Parts: sequence; C-alpha cells; structure tokens
Amino acid sequence: MKKNVMGDDKIIDFKFQNGIVVHSVNHRVTDFQLNCGLWILYGVTAYRTECNSYIHTRQRKYEFYSLSHLYDGRGKFWCEKGGEQEIPVGSAVIITPGTINRYGGWGDEPYIEDYICFAGPIADGWKRAGLITDGFSHFGLERKLPTIIELSRDPSTESQAKAALMLQNMLFDIHKSKLRSSVLNPLEEIIFEIKNQPENWWTVEELAEKCNTSVSQFRRNFKKRTGMLPKEYIEELKLRHAADVLLGSNSSIKEIAATFGYRDPFHFSRRFKLRFGVSPEHYRLSVTPAASTKA
Repeated sequence: MKKNVMGDDKIIDFKFQNGIVVHSVNHRVTDFQLNCGLWILYGVTAYRTECNSYIHTRQRKYEFYSLSHLYDGRGKFWCEKGGEQEIPVGSAVIITPGTINRYGGWGDEPYIEDYICFAGPIADGWKRAGLITDGFSHFGLERKLPTIIELSRDPSTESQAKAALMLQNMLFDIHKSKLRSSVLNPLEEIIFEIKNQPENWWTVEELAEKCNTSVSQFRRNFKKRTGMLPKEYIEELKLRHAADVLLGSNSSIKEIAATFGYRDPFHFSRRFKLRFGVSPEHYRLSVTPAASTKA
C-alpha cells in the first residue's frame, strides 16, 4: 500500500515485519540535498486522527526521522525506550529510525498535528551526539512546521537550503527544551557557580554532593547537559577564558594562571599548549582576537 503525500517523488511505503508496521520512503535525494546533509522527505499539515485513535494504532517503526507537532487536541505516546505517557497539547514528538512506537488521539479528543519526516548524515550525527532523541517536549502552540514544509516543496536551492537550516534550528531548540525539562535545577545552579568561580578547582565528589546524587549519576547528568565530563568542562572553561584574557590584557602569564586556579604557571602553560597548540606567550603574540573565537 502506498500513500502519496507531497508529490510523485515522495511516496510512503508500508510493510509488515514481525507484526510491526514499517514505514519507509521512496524519495529521490537531489545533489543539493546530498551536499546539504539534511533531507526533508515529506511533510503534512493539519493532519487529524480520530478521537481515542491511540487505542487502535498499531506498533510501528520508521526508516527515517519523524517530527510531529501536536498543536491541538490531546494525545498519548508510547515507545520501547520510554514507556507510555500522555502528550500535552503544544508538544513536539520525535521518533528516530528503528524505534518501535505508537501515538495518537486520546480520550474524547483527536490528535491534530503538523509533521515532517527527514533523514541524512546531519540527522544521524546529531542522534549519535544525543541532540536528537526519542520522546516529546514542550514546543508551544504556534504552528512552525508549515513554513518549513512549504519551503521544502520548492525545488530551488535557496528554498531547500532555508528549509534545512530552519529544521536544524528547530531541532536544536527542541533539544534545549528537553534539557530544561529533564535536568535537575541543582545542576544548572552548579554550572552557573563553576562559571562564576573560575579560580576554583571543583572535585566531582564535591559537585555530586551539592546535587545530592552519586558520582556516577552526576557524571551522566553533567555530560547529558554539557556534552563533556565535569573535569573536562571545568578545564576547557578555564583555558577558553584564559585565552580571552591573554588577548585582552597585559597581565603576566603567572597572574593569568593564578586567576584561573593554576598554582604552577608552567603547568598552566603546558595545559594551554595542549589545548591550543601554542604556548600562552606565542598565542598572545600571534593570534588576533577575531581568530581566537574560532578556537
């Protein structure tokens, strides 16, 4: 069975695999999309399911990424990685390739959505980095997907590029929204404290105690929030700030090292060179402020 969604070159195929409905797309990827790295395969606006359609929805999985915006009605969501939950109106639901899922209208209300399905190496990279994950998060009631869908229907390079860029920005906003809702407030307070006390060398044990959690759990939460382990984040923050001070002041290397908690300026110089490839002295002489922002 096939369903034509956005034109003759964007066809959704359905097949059954061990009792699960598998959705795939017969989509011709253009040269520009290949170079761009993010392929908007198809999209639908104002799609409406029946009330309580969740009950009758079969388990399914996609061979692409799906982003659904529940902008009206009421929904329920289940996936193999997160269990069953009600979806508040104004939520964005993301499903990654291969994840068994089902969602739809719940109770006496339908599920009314705009949705986009996409693929490509950029999406795969973001998934590996933890920036695209299965589940839902707050997205608001404003309908943002129709603009992207309309642009994606225009084959011009300008429209395709704009649609892909808008989708990337939207996916990153959804990632930030998930972080805000899933990461404990004490962790945000600790990160703020780290940033405002650059002279301090925090131990992981101290930070975990402040969060009232185990060291292993704190490391996991911290990496989820920052993409780095605590020790790596602290030193990276110190060295980046030190690089800015080197270019923006006449302070000595010893003074700068002390400002960021390095008791031994020679140790500071070694760590700085390991990070930036040159000594602090050479960095100050050879790097312009504009170039330093790329480090």
